[in-house]
Amino acid sequence: PSYGRYNRNKSLSENINLPNSLLSRFDLMFLILDTADIDRDMALARHVTFVHQNEGTKKPEGGDEEIGNNSEEDEEESSDKVKI
Repeated sequence: PSYGRYNRNKSLSENINLPNSLLSRFDLMFLILDTADIDRDMALARHVTFVHQNEGTKKPEGGDEEIGNNSEEDEEESSDKVKI
């Protein structure tokens, strides 16, 4: 979107800064909005970085345990992790 965020008070063409003549060529347009939620965004960012840092390592056999050491800090952050 123009200016980095979608403005619900403006039309679609004003938000994405494309002329109506170009937009009219599309049969359907789907608008997906992400509501800002710092806690959820941080949990998702932690999950993504964890996955990329541990790429190629195998999970321990026998379960869904997460890879890595279980320090007190890890246990505190476990509630913020995104389960997929």
